Amino acid sequence: MQIIMKILLLICSCAARALGQFHKYGIHMDVKGINFITIKGQESWRKMHLCKIIDFNSSFITDNEEIEVEKRAVIGTGLYMPPEIRNQLNNDYITLTQKVDIYAFGVTIYKFLFSPHAELRNLYPETLNYFSGRLEKLAQACLQHDPDYRPTIETVICFLAKECNEL
Repeated sequence: MQIIMKILLLICSCAARALGQFHKYGIHMDVKGINFITIKGQESWRKMHLCKIIDFNSSFITDNEEIEVEKRAVIGTGLYMPPEIRNQLNNDYITLTQKVDIYAFGVTIYKFLFSPHAELRNLYPETLNYFSGRLEKLAQACLQHDPDYRPTIETVICFLAKECNEL
């Protein structure tokens, strides 16, 4: 089991760095495991250091921390949609921040840990309280209902690299 957790940590670290690169330019809006790819030639999981984020159909390019978009422009994958977006679906315009990607990153970690088919409809960060590993703590932080309590991608990268212990 420990080798699996090491592999998952490497995958999540690689994915976080890819998302961090994209966050310099915008909000992805469709963060999920299938939208991260590793580079051919990384034959060993131990050598995994580079992956890329793909599928920019839902993305918004912006240098603002917060943008307002028409509701019809907001797409992505429903299970990965954070509460603040769901709460705005009756509005004509929706406010987006990079924290929507952080929530989706938390869902991605949750699915890596438990199952790609894990039930997420009633997901609450408290469900991860039973676990004490680094990835569980990260998923719990990323899945906070209030986006102000979610970490930034820089903090996620720091945490996964074990350069900091606080989220």
